[in-house]
Amino acid sequence: MDEISYVSVTKIKECFQKRFSNNPVNTFGKVRAIVQEINGDIKNHFNQLSPDIKVLQDDITLLGGPLNVQSTAKLLNQKHDEMKLLFSRLKFLQSHMAYFLLRNCFSIPKLTYLLRTSPAWAAIEIINAIDRSIEVAFEFIYNILFDEQQWCIASLPIKFGGLGLRKASDIMLSAFLASVNSVLALITLMLQNITDGKSFAVKTLGPWSNSARNFVNELGHTMMVGTEDARSKQFFIQRISLAIQRGNAASVMGTFPPSVAIEEIFLL
Repeated sequence: MDEISYVSVTKIKECFQKRFSNNPVNTFGKVRAIVQEINGDIKNHFNQLSPDIKVLQDDITLLGGPLNVQSTAKLLNQKHDEMKLLFSRLKFLQSHMAYFLLRNCFSIPKLTYLLRTSPAWAAIEIINAIDRSIEVAFEFIYNILFDEQQWCIASLPIKFGGLGLRKASDIMLSAFLASVNSVLALITLMLQNITDGKSFAVKTLGPWSNSARNFVNELGHTMMVGTEDARSKQFFIQRISLAIQRGNAASVMGTFPPSVAIEEIFLL
């Protein structure tokens, strides 16, 4: 894939009409159109533009990672089938060797890339089925049966007293978040015109005098000049607003008798 773009059907039509006006030769044999919701009108649009364009909806991947929920479920099912085939062949090996391969090669390591690049929790049924297959494979290797509590203990890391047979359901969210965090700087650079990742705050400044408002405006302007960031004043007002809201919450909380439930709700 040389290039990927996110545009509307109307924009595609305009681009293609301009392209055909310059060169009538159809060179879109490698073009793939990815749509979220496909219908007859969209198909007709692409067929009119170029019959060679392939419209995709379910089988959508980029560099081996799924781009939607349907593709996530499909790839997880494929991985599960591969893992079950590998598990079925462990019976031909000595038990300790089979356990080593199961823990270090054939279970979670086979899913690492997929868990880091996809919202696997959207296909939790498949994830649970994978966990069950890993459990059954280990039980077959050592000819034992786990109850629910024993399997939970066995799925812990070795340093915490487990066997290191991690559950995909236990690590899928942390794996995805770790992947997102590792490329956060790049994502911010690419999408800086869409969002800067700053938290949203509702302005709750309360009744201020004119002198107080003028002071904040003057200080905010000074910050804008010093940082060369037009958003500095807004962020400054948001910080003041958050401090006021925390103070209001503390005042309200002070009117209640001590309670564990209240302390759990208001974390100041």
